[in-house]
Amino acid sequence: MVNLQCFSQCSEADMSKLLRSEEMTLVQIFLSQEASYNCIRELGELGAVQFADLNEGVNAFSRNYVSEIRRSEEMERRLRFFAGEIEREKLPVPADYNVPSAPNPKDLIDLEATLEQLEGETRQINANQEALLRNFYELKELKHVLNSASTFFQEGAAIQQEGLKERLTPKYDEESGGNISRHLSFLCGVINRAKIPVFERVLWRASRGKALLRHMEIEEVLKDPATEEEIPKSTFIVYFQGEQLKMRVKKICEGLGATTYPCKEDWEERRQTEAEVDKRLEELTSILNETKNHRFRMLNTVVSSINSWIIQVRKVKAIWYTMNKFKKDRDRTAPTRRLVSQAATKRS
Repeated sequence: MVNLQCFSQCSEADMSKLLRSEEMTLVQIFLSQEASYNCIRELGELGAVQFADLNEGVNAFSRNYVSEIRRSEEMERRLRFFAGEIEREKLPVPADYNVPSAPNPKDLIDLEATLEQLEGETRQINANQEALLRNFYELKELKHVLNSASTFFQEGAAIQQEGLKERLTPKYDEESGGNISRHLSFLCGVINRAKIPVFERVLWRASRGKALLRHMEIEEVLKDPATEEEIPKSTFIVYFQGEQLKMRVKKICEGLGATTYPCKEDWEERRQTEAEVDKRLEELTSILNETKNHRFRMLNTVVSSINSWIIQVRKVKAIWYTMNKFKKDRDRTAPTRRLVSQAATKRS
């Protein structure tokens, strides 16, 4: 139910709020709370009314429809999330020249539920894909470590043949207070190529020259599973002696973001491990392709409707902002709860 009361012709100051060249009429509108949304929706589509704020002294967080505005902002956030995902996949968004009207209350509830469901599914797919990619690149790095191991171990044999083992480690360990084993230990892994110089300096200082680093560039460019940013990396091996030095090397690797991988000295064991890695990589590639296809299909359903959804959500938010300008009718004799508003419209 809508009641209109015409007050008078607007003053020049009131007319300037809409159109200076039009003669305006100030009206008072009484709206039933149940029908207020639909009424403002229709008036908004006409675009012929400007509402005055009857709650200028009321804090924005104390108005009647704050929760509805927050729900609209949550839908906007979801649409921004979808826009970012579409841009990330570089999907073309078809031009839509049809301007949809604001949804009715039932369609609004359906739209909110649809956006919530699509966001939940998309985030779940993204999380699964990121975990799969992290596992995939870890296996790739392990494969490169295994491939580089032969060269590293040949250099290690040369180190011992040239007698460098005696130079790397003294016969008496001052920190442990006793004699140490003559067997060289090693640690293999992968590190960001840009951090190699820092890695070398820190290792030299922490080990007092008792640790030896060898590294080899990885020709294949690996990616960060979270951002998919390409990161050039290198495989490395660190030769050292003693458990204390081993702990130091591990802490240095952790501090510089290097990833260590188990690697056997025996060639046959490395060959078996590499075969297992190749099998797991093949399985992961198949699963990743299925996940990407599923994500692509889901985003395609969003692409066809995202422009329409953005316009609808903006209109809904504008309706709630407008209704926050209204006051509740204090007339207790009214049959239903009503809202009171004042508006300026073109004089007919």
